[in-house]
Amino acid sequence: MVRFWRSESGNVVVIFTLAVIPVLGLIGASVDFSRKSHALSEMQIAVDSAALALSKMPLNTPQGTLETKARQYFNANFNEANVGDVTLTVTPNKGELAVSAATTMSPTVTILSSVTSMPLAANATVKWGNGKLRVALALDITGSMNSANKLNALKTATKGLLEQLEALAVNDGDVEVAIIPFSELVNVGTANKNATWLDWTSTNAEYGTCSKNSSTNVSRKRCASAGGTWTPSTNKNAWKGCVTDRGLSTGPNPATAGAGYDQKIDATDTSVIASKFPPASPSLDSYCPTTTMIGLNHNWSSLKSTVENLTAAGATNQPLGLVWAWQALVGGGPLTAPDKDPQYKYNEAIVLLSDGLNTRNRWEGNGSNTSTAVDKRMYDSSNGGKGTCANIKATDITIYTIQVNTGNDARSTLLQNCATDAGKFYYLTSASEMVTVFDEIASELASLYIAK
Repeated sequence: MVRFWRSESGNVVVIFTLAVIPVLGLIGASVDFSRKSHALSEMQIAVDSAALALSKMPLNTPQGTLETKARQYFNANFNEANVGDVTLTVTPNKGELAVSAATTMSPTVTILSSVTSMPLAANATVKWGNGKLRVALALDITGSMNSANKLNALKTATKGLLEQLEALAVNDGDVEVAIIPFSELVNVGTANKNATWLDWTSTNAEYGTCSKNSSTNVSRKRCASAGGTWTPSTNKNAWKGCVTDRGLSTGPNPATAGAGYDQKIDATDTSVIASKFPPASPSLDSYCPTTTMIGLNHNWSSLKSTVENLTAAGATNQPLGLVWAWQALVGGGPLTAPDKDPQYKYNEAIVLLSDGLNTRNRWEGNGSNTSTAVDKRMYDSSNGGKGTCANIKATDITIYTIQVNTGNDARSTLLQNCATDAGKFYYLTSASEMVTVFDEIASELASLYIAK
């Protein structure tokens, strides 16, 4: 027996047996570590996917709906075995939304280890973009908006959009909105009657008093044909605040497409009449929007009040509404755009909603039938798409266009072409759809991003 214990011939087996135990432990630990790393990676992907999915939902989505959707997207991307029930938490806050997941994972090898479970956790936060957001709403308030409950639906949808944009802002000024109600005219406000950027000469040259019959608001041509002496009007006090297209009557052609003052936001020049904004003539007063445009600001109650006071009248001039929305983003005329802080990136967008096709501008159209000449001011397909839309896109401003077609009009190729891309053109056949579309646009405008 003593000789057996002193024998060294079997020590290799003993040593190997003793050594293999920690080796097996290390192998098991390595396997479990690898499984845990893989599971953590898959969990993070699932959490990120859930957060990104929630970022596309309306900002006013109820908590319960957020949690249900988060669970659906998480489960679709996390299928790891040997894990316990996953606790998924969704925490919305002003300016951000956090998604977190936690569970435990059973180890495969427990030899020489007291570890019975391994914790797994992942989280993601979607924050509003690392910049600021500026949005100009060009809203059609032509006479046809009085039908099919469109005007009321527009008010509801726009106020909902404003509420969602307000929720984005962590600090005052992070999100600012301008509202441009338009028909064939826009209202810049009577307080600007003496502004140097107005061109009263064209309005006064068209309307005045005729000695032949002592009538007012008579054109020079009509007075001359009646054999009377015509005196141009100089009375600004009767002006209701509306202006029409600036620029020249010369329609777009290969040489001028996209270059007119009515298609740009160049500053006015006191020596260039065409660069100024012409007050609407008295004969168009009945078509003057009663609501004055409002420039970029974050006074949310004032913005909502502006929307609530909208009334509808007049023909359709989308190019005028669009160019003033652009003007609102950069400033000009009665509108001032706050200075940009170079430390931030500014995302800018225009939302153009209209329920009809273009029928009249300052020079073209009869107010009833579609005018391709008016269309060309926005987008001239015969000249490579030049026009206001192309000019705006060249400045990296996103354009959303919405056609509310309750009157069997043709689908607007113009609005389709004007949108930044096909996904930013919306074709609606009922007034109620405006609410859904504005919710969707609000979510896109949020510019959410994943931040670990």
